[in-house]
Amino acid sequence: MQFEGLMHVEGFRFALAHVSWPWCDECIALYGKLLSAERGGDNHSRCGASMFIDTTPGTPFIYRKQVFEKIFLINYQLKERVIFGSDNSVNHYDAASVRMWIDWDFKIMQEIRAAADTLIPTDHELP
Repeated sequence: MQFEGLMHVEGFRFALAHVSWPWCDECIALYGKLLSAERGGDNHSRCGASMFIDTTPGTPFIYRKQVFEKIFLINYQLKERVIFGSDNSVNHYDAASVRMWIDWDFKIMQEIRAAADTLIPTDHELP
């Protein structure tokens, strides 16, 4: 994962798709580092890039809830930085597949919201 160099590209916006599967923890850690640098954190030089996390399906079903818990409960204010894609091309768009993933993700988010108070001890704002 050699994306840290992107921190210094002024005005650059990028997304790591599939939550960087199977390097999800590294993706979230990189986001935290860039977020700290964007805000001029003590340990980082000012960052000119903006990172997004793309939750396009690709994370296996059995890991998806765990990945979403990490993304949304880590308190990195990801509300404006998480995007959903479908990996469908225009010529081969599969609406049923996209609907299945959206429904699955929505179910996961409902479960996370319902358990959020017991999963994290601090104030939180889930998207």
